[in-house]
Amino acid sequence: MSRTPAQIQADAQALERVVAITDALRQHCGWTARLTPQSLTPYLVEEAAEVAETVGQGRLGAPLASELGDVLFQILLHSRLAQERGDFDLADVADALSQKLLRRNTHVFAQDGSVLEHPDSDPEAAITAWQQAKAKERADRGELPVEADPLRGLPASLPALVLAHKALDRSAAPTPGDRPGDRPGRGDHSVVEQGESEERLGEELLALVARARAAGVDSERALRSALIRSLS
Repeated sequence: MSRTPAQIQADAQALERVVAITDALRQHCGWTARLTPQSLTPYLVEEAAEVAETVGQGRLGAPLASELGDVLFQILLHSRLAQERGDFDLADVADALSQKLLRRNTHVFAQDGSVLEHPDSDPEAAITAWQQAKAKERADRGELPVEADPLRGLPASLPALVLAHKALDRSAAPTPGDRPGDRPGRGDHSVVEQGESEERLGEELLALVARARAAGVDSERALRSALIRSLS
């Protein structure tokens, strides 16, 4: 659904106002004036987690708008700090995002940025275009394909479970559960079974964490180490 000119203008005015408020806080608020990129980072992580929690709770109206606003404030603050350093500003952030979206969505956009006459609405086309664009970006930087180095580019600060899921998505290498005789725990739980449910898998993960806790093992560190061994 296309947005009307009035909606576009309202968005621009609202964004201009919050940018002005952020600038004023940076100039006149003692706490905001002391912020650095390093001191801001924990707040960005926390605010993003609160967005995820709000979505998970199904609170998709005003509560979600409020939490997204908190994330936007973090982006505005980081952009303001970068502007003060002379590195980039909010316009650069928006332009970089625009270029990335155009570059990685060739199933929708032509090279000049216009929408194709007949965009490909197949979800698989979106995934393919995105992956091809990212592969080209990596090649242009002289980096190995993700299949050869699945952990490259994934933030080390990601929780181990999220990191494992993303890395295994990227990797063509077999995982422990793929190799007969090299399956952790009970064999019937190490492969995907017909009718496997999120609830059951969640219970099994929780049971593994409980086993690790009882054995005095840090489950986060254990999973991270196993992932690195599996992909090395």
